[in-house]
Amino acid sequence: METPQTYWLTRFLVLRLLGLVYFVAFLSLAHQVLPLIGTDGLLPAAPFLDRLAAHVGS
Repeated sequence: METPQTYWLTRFLVLRLLGLVYFVAFLSLAHQVLPLIGTDGLLPAAPFLDRLAAHVGS
């Protein structure tokens, strides 16, 4: 009688490749996040939070 297939190699490769995709995504985010949210970024946080507080009232 045959033993059931476990697909261990396929699982191993898929999980490692998925980890690589996440690593590249976060590496890209780390490279881009400071220019995007810095003081001279696309939407500076301090003025946005000031406008939000004025609108919400707290």
